Amino acid sequence: MFVNDYDKNGSTDIVINYFSRDGYYPIAIRDNMVDQMPFLKKRYNRYRPYSTASIAQIFNEEQLTSSAILFVNEFNSCVFINSGDQGFVKQVLPIEAQYSSANGIVVKDLNNDQLPEIIITGNTYCMEVETGQNDAGTGLILENKGKGNFASQHYLQNGFYVDGDVKSLIPITINGKYSLIAAKNEESLQVLRLK
Repeated sequence: MFVNDYDKNGSTDIVINYFSRDGYYPIAIRDNMVDQMPFLKKRYNRYRPYSTASIAQIFNEEQLTSSAILFVNEFNSCVFINSGDQGFVKQVLPIEAQYSSANGIVVKDLNNDQLPEIIITGNTYCMEVETGQNDAGTGLILENKGKGNFASQHYLQNGFYVDGDVKSLIPITINGKYSLIAAKNEESLQVLRLK
């Protein structure tokens, strides 16, 4: 991600890229890029030239060298387990935790075995049309099997089903029972009592 005020209007511009063999190429389609930075419209007045342009061709050397450059090396949902003096060990969560974004996360020992489970809710509906929604999440409980291993539980096993554009998951006690509140964009709160 290259970050700079490329059009010098006092607002920070963000250009997310992917790396190919010979350089970095913007992910944003031409229309989104010229809407954000109108000065590019003259240079890329047709779609074809923009479709093959690298970031080094779109911006000049001064713009690029003065940019903050940020990298992402991991796209999986993971946990980092404290191993004491040796620091933290990364553990990629099961495939079911990768289906959608994880926006609400609660850690709680649900089966009283002294190993905390991970409860996840998510989805992101406010995406650009060309990107599509992250909408495959229906809530997930990952049972802690010890030593950094987690197993996905199907909602038929535990009744935990939370679909929608979930942004937050908050633990609460209702009448002495451990419960969760799922907050969703443009929807009512969902209250869940875990078995």
